[in-house]
Amino acid sequence: MKKLILPNILFLILPLFGCALIYSDSIIDSALIPRFLFSTLWFLVAAIWFLAQVKRGSQFAISIVNPVSILFLIWLVSTLISGMNALNQTEFLIEVQKVFLYFSVYIGFTVFLSRENLFEKELFLKVVLSLVSLLLMIGVYQYYEYNCSLTSRGMTKVSALMNNRNLFAEYLGLCLPFVFCGCMLLKNAWRILAVVLSLFSLIAIMLLFTRSVYVAASAAMFFSGLLFLLLKLNQGFKIAISGKSKIVLLVSLVLIGTIAVKLNRQSDGAIKERILSVFEFDKGSAGGRIKVWKVSGQMIKDSGFFGVGAGNWKINFESYGFNQNGEIFTTEPLNDYLGIYCESGLLGFIGYAGMIVAGIFLLIKRLFRRKGKVDYFEFAVLTSLISFAIISFFNFPKDRIEPSIMMCFLLAFASIGNSDKKEYGSRKIIVGITLVLILISTYNLWAWTERFQAEQHLAKALQARENQQWGTVVREINKGRSKYYSLDPTTTPMNWYSGIAHYSLGDLESAHKDFKLAYAENPFHLHVINNLATTTAMKNENETAIKLFEEALAINPLFYDAIYNEVAVLYKLQRYDDALKILDTWKRRREPKVREYIKLIKEAKGKNQLRN
Repeated sequence: MKKLILPNILFLILPLFGCALIYSDSIIDSALIPRFLFSTLWFLVAAIWFLAQVKRGSQFAISIVNPVSILFLIWLVSTLISGMNALNQTEFLIEVQKVFLYFSVYIGFTVFLSRENLFEKELFLKVVLSLVSLLLMIGVYQYYEYNCSLTSRGMTKVSALMNNRNLFAEYLGLCLPFVFCGCMLLKNAWRILAVVLSLFSLIAIMLLFTRSVYVAASAAMFFSGLLFLLLKLNQGFKIAISGKSKIVLLVSLVLIGTIAVKLNRQSDGAIKERILSVFEFDKGSAGGRIKVWKVSGQMIKDSGFFGVGAGNWKINFESYGFNQNGEIFTTEPLNDYLGIYCESGLLGFIGYAGMIVAGIFLLIKRLFRRKGKVDYFEFAVLTSLISFAIISFFNFPKDRIEPSIMMCFLLAFASIGNSDKKEYGSRKIIVGITLVLILISTYNLWAWTERFQAEQHLAKALQARENQQWGTVVREINKGRSKYYSLDPTTTPMNWYSGIAHYSLGDLESAHKDFKLAYAENPFHLHVINNLATTTAMKNENETAIKLFEEALAINPLFYDAIYNEVAVLYKLQRYDDALKILDTWKRRREPKVREYIKLIKEAKGKNQLRN
């Protein structure tokens, strides 16, 4: 038993707890980079442990040659190939390192689960129950600490260290099948805890107002329930539910219903309205999501076979004019399948969607092969994987490490045990592959550390910017410059912030240089284009400046800053007709400022005609 403690800590407790709890307040996104950094370090340690075991003569049944592994590899390779089209190579590298980490973790889980008598289902369930308990307690604390209200907006601060409530709800939704499974497989106090957590998890998901999880959890459980009944009818599965369990189930359903009704009343019907809004496809965030999907569809048509480049969807998206005011940035496609198709092309889409479908198929196939008593744990894995597949259709779990680690475990479990033949790979090949993974992971660990430090400096720079401490902004940005970090979470280049600081300090040359660097990193960012055009005009490169202003207006014809600044340049060049044409065709020309501009330009035009 003692021999099992270390591998289970390495492959179960550390990844699940670490990916859900590690965070840092010293950076902008307190969870994203720290958790990828931790996960890379965790995999590195696990790989070194595995290599040591192989060196000592331990044999591992390798089950990585299967449809899931092949499709996973296709996704990784297509991600690499897409780099030839990437506008921003830094963001491309970040995405490659994410996918490589997922693939490595999947391989690690596969090796771990393939080893006989190493993985214990009961221990995994206890780990999940412990983690869900902790997350729910943190969520309850946040609810009362921030004095939240039972509305969609009022619950935004309840995130349980997941950085946002949607991710918290998604993670609870992925864990929920295992919580239910604990009610069936665990005993004594753990079973009681599983029953209690089943109740509170459902309530928490309901109160977090995340419709994608409503849909995913309901659809996954409905499908698994139908499959369960089908297997029972066709193959005579026995449903081992005692009389006490039936009573507990009935009482739980009554409690859930009663609490749901009471909470809905306390929220003035907000909960019911949110649940019913699942069917309103053209309103609210659902309507916005569909608009984003349409833009992604157009990007797929425009991008070619290999996509726009991994990690570059958020950059190219801005070129379609969805950002109407230059202040609100859409950084995720709100559909991982579309996002991967846009970034990595058809092969990437086939790899990502295919590995999830293959995992579901292999699990169903394994369930149909069984005779006699049902395996509740396999049903939990299937239900959770279906939930992940549906959530991926409405959100972006691929870009967060917490649900992605769970996905890797689910796919690894699905891919093993589908063959009665055990395959032991060549010791030299296994050692060679492991060494390659260790070397690449070591480089990736360094890159994530660089990103963490860069974002620390950027966070300090943003704080200084709020206080107009421009010298501090420049110093912090200079300290944070790294080839592994170029854009902040809103896709704004770091160099843009230093450019603004230099401009505010009266250093035009340095500002212009920084804006040029920022433009190279994100050529569709409206403020970057406008500021570069402005400093270009101040350097008397007026025709180049006008072309840049036109670039900004081609993305968004109603971007006010670019309109005013281009008109100012045209006025300086005495191109009065061109300036008036821009103002006359502007929808908001009735504003006093616009009327004042038109009057001023017409007067100047008249004086110029008199002189000529």
